[in-house]
Amino acid sequence: MEIISKRHPFKFYLLAILINIFFLGIGSIFISASLRDNNDKGYVIFILFLLLTIYFDVLFIKNSQKIVLNKKGVSYKNKLHYWKDIVEIKLTGKSGFFFNTPTECAVLKFKDLQEIRIFDDLYSNSAEMKCFIQDFVVDKKENFEVVNHKNNFHDLKNEIFISYKGNAIFSFRGLFMWIFIFFLMFLPLKSSKLCINDFNFPIIFSIFWFVLNSFMMFYFQISKNYFIVKNHYFFWVFKIFKISEIKEIVFEQYGKQPNRLKIINNKFKTKVFSAGSLTDKTWMKMKTELESRNVLVRNECIPEN
Repeated sequence: MEIISKRHPFKFYLLAILINIFFLGIGSIFISASLRDNNDKGYVIFILFLLLTIYFDVLFIKNSQKIVLNKKGVSYKNKLHYWKDIVEIKLTGKSGFFFNTPTECAVLKFKDLQEIRIFDDLYSNSAEMKCFIQDFVVDKKENFEVVNHKNNFHDLKNEIFISYKGNAIFSFRGLFMWIFIFFLMFLPLKSSKLCINDFNFPIIFSIFWFVLNSFMMFYFQISKNYFIVKNHYFFWVFKIFKISEIKEIVFEQYGKQPNRLKIINNKFKTKVFSAGSLTDKTWMKMKTELESRNVLVRNECIPEN
């Protein structure tokens, strides 16, 4: 059996195209300004943006080389590295990517000091590759197959759940969302000649702002056998995860965004949910509860005092 890596259509190809368009577009604006003002400053700035574009392109390609896995070993950069020569396998965790930003990936280290990194976001079949390594190399299994178990609402009827949620309105994220919406809706009222059309932009942008922030307002419920994900505002969201099928849960944060919870199942499939309403205290209570149910929790963002 052989598995060949596949670059992700959106997180690799589309993102790379958008980055190229963005940086080259900005550079072109400076060239236009130079032509208009008859000076060379814009050309210098364009070259800087061009170099930045090339840097990102090289970074994307360098970190998404073709990987071929089989029972003998892993082929990387046209060289076969045998499984018998491997010294370390890390299938979950983070490694530096953009400007050394920690990004989820698998790391394989061999005796010849070759290090192979499989970034989750760059490969569409990263989970399948990790499963292959787990089954054949780590667990020494003879067969490799992906089995999907579907959970349903009937499984939950005898479960008792503990909720881990915050205040959807008075948390920082809730206040940030609603104050800005009220501010937008108040702006047309300041006009001496009030017109119904004055509310068009505030209403449209408020809806956009509400939807955007609502995607950061998930909360969680835990029972003996299940982990449930719900949303404060999208009431129809109901994600069911069987605790026995969860390999690891990660508490993480990117930049100024709310803390996120990442679920990695036993087949290395991942789901990420931003939970802007939860306090640090609630996060730590949830961590304790998960660990009491033998779920591995990787805390990367919540202070543990």
